[in-house]
Amino acid sequence: QIAGPDSVVISFVTFESNAPANPPQVDLILPSGATETFSGVTHVHVTAAGDRTYYMHFVRIANLSPRARYKYTVKSGGESAMQSDVFSFRAPYNDGETKIDLFGDMGVYKWNNMQQLLDDCARGTAADLIIQIGDHAYNQGEDDERRGDGYMSAYQPVIANCPWMPIVGNHEYYDGAELKRYL
Repeated sequence: QIAGPDSVVISFVTFESNAPANPPQVDLILPSGATETFSGVTHVHVTAAGDRTYYMHFVRIANLSPRARYKYTVKSGGESAMQSDVFSFRAPYNDGETKIDLFGDMGVYKWNNMQQLLDDCARGTAADLIIQIGDHAYNQGEDDERRGDGYMSAYQPVIANCPWMPIVGNHEYYDGAELKRYL
């Protein structure tokens, strides 16, 4: 997620049998090829049914070079945590034209625009940022929030590789989750 003109917050969720004892980590691969490690924080979300625990990890990365392409991997602070696949993003900036893909009410249906968003971000010239203005996944609280999980899994190729700014809508409240996942 965009955090400022030279910073992002990389966030990810894990499901683990025990709470992570250490902070989550992001290994950032700089344009030079060198790697720098950043640590963050973990928040816990328990679903309304009380039988699923989300470990929501947030790692802020600052002082990025404007418009530079970075690669990264993530890992929770769990005892047997594994490194993720490699993802990449283009750093934000504070001058010149900014191209934004702006939309709302996407949901998880065969008629959505995830491929278009992925293509726009991959080109690097069509979109610098995605702003999702709410109603991400209708009824995301269904099935003890597994519907929301499906949406985020489907959206991962896009938001793991393109900075975005999510905004909650009424469907993030009126679906049984009542914003608890966000708070």
